[in-house]
Amino acid sequence: MANKGNYIVYSQVLDCFIKVRKVDGEFLSELFEVLDKKLAKPGFKLMDFAKYIAESLVVNYTSLSRKYGEASVFTEATYEAVLEVYPSLTAEIACKHFNLAGREIEHAENEDVKYNLSQITKITNTIRKKVIGQDEAITNVVDAFKLMNSGFESFTSLFFIGPTGVGKTEVARQVAEHYFGDKKKLIKINCAEYSNPHEYAKLIGSPPGYVGFTEKGLLSGKAAESSQWVILFDEVEKANTKLHDLLLSLLDEGKLDDSHGDSLDFSKSMILFTSNVGIKENVGKKALGFGAATLKYKEVRSSVEEAFKSEFSPEFINRIDKVVHFNALTPEDVRKITRLTLKKLPIKITRKLVDYVVTNAYSEEYGARNIRRFIKQHITLLLAEKVLSGDTRKEYSFKFDKGGDLNVSEASSIS
Repeated sequence: MANKGNYIVYSQVLDCFIKVRKVDGEFLSELFEVLDKKLAKPGFKLMDFAKYIAESLVVNYTSLSRKYGEASVFTEATYEAVLEVYPSLTAEIACKHFNLAGREIEHAENEDVKYNLSQITKITNTIRKKVIGQDEAITNVVDAFKLMNSGFESFTSLFFIGPTGVGKTEVARQVAEHYFGDKKKLIKINCAEYSNPHEYAKLIGSPPGYVGFTEKGLLSGKAAESSQWVILFDEVEKANTKLHDLLLSLLDEGKLDDSHGDSLDFSKSMILFTSNVGIKENVGKKALGFGAATLKYKEVRSSVEEAFKSEFSPEFINRIDKVVHFNALTPEDVRKITRLTLKKLPIKITRKLVDYVVTNAYSEEYGARNIRRFIKQHITLLLAEKVLSGDTRKEYSFKFDKGGDLNVSEASSIS
């Protein structure tokens, strides 16, 4: 949106409008003449690049910086606002188009992402809008992050327990993107791939004398980049106990040794585990879930925790900072998730359409996990066929035929 020579961009992270200057090619050329000199200096980092672009093109940069401070989240948010208007100003494209390809923009090594309480609150509200029905769990995660961000704790470990498809992995994604500053900061480890004793080597490398000794493991490579990650061990109960034992030193101080004897530093990381251990046994007996309106997940938490204690060793459990429970989704939660997913499409959303998705996609066994897949197969595909046939309306609507099948309507409303 333009306004008197400026573009107005809304930032979800900062929860405010940002004014981006409307400039021509000559201005951009001058901008990059200065950048060319800056890039020639050693130690010029990606965050410096982003800050310079934001300072140059965000009209209200100074007033916003007074309010939000100079934390990296503010720099990234204002830079992202500029990229919405000028997508060619990414570091990679800019270097190519302005003959800077020979210059390497260094990534900041082990830069701490620091936020004040106001910024944490705003980001938390953003996450709550994306992860439905898990306010208590999100609060526990945010509390752990506050301890880390304030300097009272260097790293933390949390164990997520709850039914399948209720948002455990999604919370980890959101934490990486919003609190650690980059969704690429998430290391997701599928523990089902570590069910055999020797497979832990995929994380830290093979022992001397074994095939692959010269190759680095997954965690070895990541530790070389930074000590600040969100490491998610998904469905950790499926891993061999050899992996659990390996993690004991990681949970002690945020460090562990690889197969070469090198110390891997994750001392500024958030270590997360997910599990649904004890859920099927206790949930199945008490009819917990979408169809049981009167029973809340908290009523079986004690039984689930007993199953958790039986599954893992006392040494492992005692090193976990906190067990975080995720609730089963209510019918209203599922409808909110469905609407949130449908909002990403150029369609008119009605109660009938939402009910259609919920009825056909949701199951107590898999939670909301199948909703996105169902929408892609049964709604997005219909839209794709319309677009490919030349129908490029800004908004599509749907109708149901006599057999109950869904079709794209030619009208502007859904029957």
